[in-house]
Amino acid sequence: MMTFTEKNDFALKELQSSQIWTNDYKPVLFRLLWLLGVKIAPPHYRSFLANFLLFSVLLGTVFGLLNAPVSWMMSDFGPLAQRAGNIGFGLLLALFNALYYRTNAAKAGLTPWNEIPASS
Repeated sequence: MMTFTEKNDFALKELQSSQIWTNDYKPVLFRLLWLLGVKIAPPHYRSFLANFLLFSVLLGTVFGLLNAPVSWMMSDFGPLAQRAGNIGFGLLLALFNALYYRTNAAKAGLTPWNEIPASS
């Protein structure tokens, strides 16, 4: 049985040998999580749903926090409508991110995470 680090190293080598850009397969968020010791597969090896949920929470939160001060001062909409718009935009960004990673993984013909060979 491979350790997480061995599987992750195999995945990153496979991604590096593909046509996928480095910043796409090692996004800042994932690098930060790896530095913090979180055992999370690269985004191309995660399921559509897993990426959608992760990105919806993170992008929705970040966008909401960054947009809130500006939108409250410059908008005619109430706070509830502004929050709904922020959540909707965060979900839309998450959907596009999840689709992007899933289609790129399929196009590159990557080995599924659970099928990474025991010895590389």
